[in-house]
Amino acid sequence: MAEIITQQPNTAASAAPAAIKPPSYLLRWFLQYYQLVTAASCILLLVLGYFLLLSPKLTRARIDEAAKFATEQERQKNLELKLQYLAALSKKRAETSEADIQKIAFLLPSGPAIPEFLASLEGIARESQVTVEGIELSLIEPVKTKDQSKGVAVDSLPPDIRALEASVNVAATTYSALKTFLANIEHSLRLMDVVALLYSPAAKSYTIMVHTYYLPK
Repeated sequence: MAEIITQQPNTAASAAPAAIKPPSYLLRWFLQYYQLVTAASCILLLVLGYFLLLSPKLTRARIDEAAKFATEQERQKNLELKLQYLAALSKKRAETSEADIQKIAFLLPSGPAIPEFLASLEGIARESQVTVEGIELSLIEPVKTKDQSKGVAVDSLPPDIRALEASVNVAATTYSALKTFLANIEHSLRLMDVVALLYSPAAKSYTIMVHTYYLPK
């Protein structure tokens, strides 16, 4: 008996080819506008780079330049003020007479000027009608004193200023004459301060402590 063989059709060979899937909308859009997208991306990167990197540096540079300009203006203003001060000082110096300059030198001499100091005291005594029996002189060394308001030690004299102390013995006199003598000392052309007044009943005389000052060169 003959074997009947049923031949199955070749589905793989006879099947129709599969359909090709069309590209997505996003891909088609990118392929169409990729040049524009690339240009926009470059512009965006440049803008971001400017604001993130270059702009802060430019701002800082402008601030630095403004500060330098303000400093230079302040320096120029100070120089102008100094020049104005020097010009005014030079004008004042030209207007100051030699006699006034000598008065200033006598007011605060560059040394103790002891002979001139003694002559001033004797002249004031004669003008006040009191009798000076003797004068003792001593140099005063700067010492530290406590400033009560600040609680710190400060110099008893201003910087570079030195003092000379005179112990003036005055014979007994009237109250008005003694008062006039003290006032004339305080108002003397040379700087003088009355720092103490002592009375000796036994000797019937007064001891007046006077300070005068000078500015060593």
